Amino acid sequence: MTTLVIIGAGGHGRVVADCAQQLGTYQNVVFLDDCFNKSTTSGHWEIVGKVNDFQKYLSHSDFIIAFGNNQLRAKTYKILHKANANIITLIHPSATVSPRSLIGKGVMICANSVINIGAKIADGCIINTSATVDHDCILGPYIHVSPGVNIAWWCKY
Repeated sequence: MTTLVIIGAGGHGRVVADCAQQLGTYQNVVFLDDCFNKSTTSGHWEIVGKVNDFQKYLSHSDFIIAFGNNQLRAKTYKILHKANANIITLIHPSATVSPRSLIGKGVMICANSVINIGAKIADGCIINTSATVDHDCILGPYIHVSPGVNIAWWCKY
């Protein structure tokens, strides 16, 4: 097992941490966030530093970005990618994801979400709680599908 470093310790960050804990993949889950003091916690998890401290964890950690703000998530993703950070995707155990869909790196698929056949989810997206992305839908990078939203492909014949 390894350490998961979550960038962003707000509400969505806690959702990401909870998902990681339910998956049982990580021995240690920590946050980096510029808005919190180093000695603070977010929920049950420790905030170990500021976002720029990510370099201390590069050699032995996985990373995921948990900012709800799409532009900030994109900017941070590009910085981590350039530094060769191991950016991972998390899929909640209650989510349903077709093996015939394509899911990018740094994607968070939350509880009770559905990704159907042929869907393409680009890097850095959030598919929030109980959202659905139906067959053949294509989402570009850093899109946030809000809780309960249903996206369907439509074609006029």
